Amino acid sequence: MAGLSICGASPEVWFQRQDSNQAKEIQAIVEAWNNPSITRFAFQSSGTTGKRKTLWFSREQITASAQRTHRWLGMRPGNRWLLALPLHYVAGRMIVYRCLAEGMDLWPLEPSLDPWQEALEADAVSLTPSMMLHMLKQAEGKQKFEQIRQVLLGGEPIPQSLLSMLSTWQRPVVWHTYGMTETLTQVAARRLCPNQELEFRGVDDALEFKKSESGTLIINDPHLNILGLETKDIIDLKGAGAFVWKGRHDDAINSGGIKLYPEDWKFELNHPWLEGKQWTVVGQKDPSFGEVPILLVEANEVPPEQLLQELNLKLSGAMKLKGIKHNERFERGATGKVIASKIL
Repeated sequence: MAGLSICGASPEVWFQRQDSNQAKEIQAIVEAWNNPSITRFAFQSSGTTGKRKTLWFSREQITASAQRTHRWLGMRPGNRWLLALPLHYVAGRMIVYRCLAEGMDLWPLEPSLDPWQEALEADAVSLTPSMMLHMLKQAEGKQKFEQIRQVLLGGEPIPQSLLSMLSTWQRPVVWHTYGMTETLTQVAARRLCPNQELEFRGVDDALEFKKSESGTLIINDPHLNILGLETKDIIDLKGAGAFVWKGRHDDAINSGGIKLYPEDWKFELNHPWLEGKQWTVVGQKDPSFGEVPILLVEANEVPPEQLLQELNLKLSGAMKLKGIKHNERFERGATGKVIASKIL
């Protein structure tokens, strides 16, 4: 098996040329991996949906996860991974471990909303949806992806504006992945282009998905010795190997005893004024119904007065919106991911 290379060079040569904090972090990961006395490796959860915590995984679990991802993507030793995510959390960190475990060529980029300015050739890159949307809004943004074979999007729901952009694409292949620190990144994915899919399917036949009594996803992953991992994600189960993601349990809008989720409005709210804008539906306290749904839009312009009426023509029952609010800017993390808990 080919060994790890970084930007086409040996790690030792590349480290000598670099002096950034990112390079030092990569060097620490590589040296720890190459030290046979170290058998467990730490991963820090993001804290997006709860308190941050440190999780430990064995070398065997990391290797099994890396091999599974590469089988799913059809990657081979020597293929190139672009590293455009921070190394603090599992998504970015696992890219380095995949390259180490499978002999890939790692290409580190400075994490930002626009991590590369000219077209780059690569076999895979992981981004947040917010990063890709920002890049595509720039001049010649689409051309930056012409030599990328596969794009993995994760960490947040896909904005409708991005789905619309990707609906006519034939390449690269773009995936929306589902995973978390506890599963060492993705265990399921749905294709966004070409031929957009709604269902998330397991990236390995050994993965099993179940639905709890409260409607949340339960994951069994024998390769990583994970059994009965209950998540906070509400799903519709589509057999043991697939599901439709509805939303976070914490994001449920309980309106008159009916539970609704922001994803329920994803394909219903199509309006010219919303095009290109980030939006979501949230619950607002109401004395009669407990909560009622309102539309929250990231915009620096006041929504038209008739917008609520026009949107509700497409909705029925408890899904009808009771108001619209706008924020000039949603709060985001370093890679552009919207921090849902701070939207309101």
